Amino acid sequence: MARRKVHSHLARSAAANSLSTSDLGTKVSILFRIDDSEHPFSEAVGLVQRIENGIYLILKRNGTTVEVPADKVVTLKRVRR
Repeated sequence: MARRKVHSHLARSAAANSLSTSDLGTKVSILFRIDDSEHPFSEAVGLVQRIENGIYLILKRNGTTVEVPADKVVTLKRVRR
């Protein structure tokens, strides 16, 4: 029986693409899906301000905030400051 090759970028655990309350104040870069057929992804880079009801609130450098639904996250990286 042949084994299927799994690409490492697809085999990451769900935990690697999620945040918890211990991440509050952490700088992150999040690539997430949006409902736009022409440009299906967006990115949020900033500090985790709040995690509530499956929504991550990210404070960007310019002072604005972005709400990212946890179920729309494609990749998530914690960024060193």
